[in-house]
Amino acid sequence: MSLKATLGTEALRVLRFLLQRGSGSFALAKEFVTLNELHRSGVVEVLADVYYHAMKDLEESAWGWTDSAFSEFADICYAPSELGLRLLPFVEAGLDQSDALNVPLQVEAFPLPQCRLHFDHPSAQVDLTVRAHTCFQLGGNMKGIQHIHYLIQQQVPTYVQLGACFNSHHLST
Repeated sequence: MSLKATLGTEALRVLRFLLQRGSGSFALAKEFVTLNELHRSGVVEVLADVYYHAMKDLEESAWGWTDSAFSEFADICYAPSELGLRLLPFVEAGLDQSDALNVPLQVEAFPLPQCRLHFDHPSAQVDLTVRAHTCFQLGGNMKGIQHIHYLIQQQVPTYVQLGACFNSHHLST
């Protein structure tokens, strides 16, 4: 491994550390990316991984993932649309409503590792869908926005059924 590649890997570890510190470190993380001229695809992968694990570990409430905080987070890579593409496989994998699903992930130029996805509650899938949509909006990616709308249309019957079950259960108790 070359010195430049080693330094790039270490820089991405520092970026991950900054992101894991929460929304108060996002401005510093963006400066770090700019000053070190980190490669966009590596930054996108770190951002997606940090967000996914925050969701998976149910840390999102502790991190305060407001819409503005997520927009600032997505803007760290200067390519929010690419982050949306990176989140999309997690959204699409959750559409199967499986408790656990092995999915080989590949989105355009981003080779993604095989992941084991867990969606204990549909709200995780909804949140990932909203965040991918936000990324496409920030990046002006109409094709991505249209794809998200299509995915939502496919899921409306499931969400209506889940809502009806939830409401009937709570009304009867």
